[in-house]
Amino acid sequence: MYRFKLLTILLFSVSTITYGNPFSEKDSLRSFLAQPHISESERAQALLKYGKMIRSDSLPVSVNYLIEGLQTSLRINNDTLTIDLYQALGVSYGMQSIFSESIGAFQEAVKLASAIGDDKRKATSLNGLGIIHKRLGDYPASQQYYFQSMEIYEKIDDESGQTTCRENLGILYDLMGDYNQSRNYYQHVLDYYFENGIEIDIAGVKSNLAILMMREGQYDSALLVFKHIERIYQSNGLKQRIVHISSNIGNLHNQMR
Repeated sequence: MYRFKLLTILLFSVSTITYGNPFSEKDSLRSFLAQPHISESERAQALLKYGKMIRSDSLPVSVNYLIEGLQTSLRINNDTLTIDLYQALGVSYGMQSIFSESIGAFQEAVKLASAIGDDKRKATSLNGLGIIHKRLGDYPASQQYYFQSMEIYEKIDDESGQTTCRENLGILYDLMGDYNQSRNYYQHVLDYYFENGIEIDIAGVKSNLAILMMREGQYDSALLVFKHIERIYQSNGLKQRIVHISSNIGNLHNQMR
């Protein structure tokens, strides 16, 4: 039984500062944090950005910066920034499979967002809980969190948020073996991405659809889609996604033998 890699979407709408390429941005943030006279609000914002930015370097170090930012944000009672830091911690813990801490962080984000009436941040945090419970294999709980998130996004007319939930539900239904439901959600996502011209996101959804084709024995069709997507990733220099799709192609070849 070969494991095919589905693209899981976890999107957070936290603003970032840009200084140029990623290396200069890290340097700029480090220099900024070393300044003695910045306000606590500015420090917490910078710690959030830096903590997220260095995940690819060291997840434990990322957590340390985010915790420092959270402590600062709590001290100055900046609720929206506190929610963003809880969300970021939920992601960093989740990426390390420290699920209890991840769930705790997202739950705190939901609680605070509910208290201040910030529907968008609440929906984003619920989506995060859906992803963590999916990774734990608790599909019913994951489904309910996604539905709660979707309901809020629909209420505030956030199409981007709805698309994120639909894509994650497509992945979840695939894992649950309900391929028709999975395909329906993916098609809604594709419709949105085609309207907004997001080529890389379209490729990600098509990759997941190709996995459905493979599960249903449509090997040649799935391989054509995988190869097309691989070319898109190569032309955009997306190394991690190239590895991802190459793994799927290799597994598909093995299954076709």
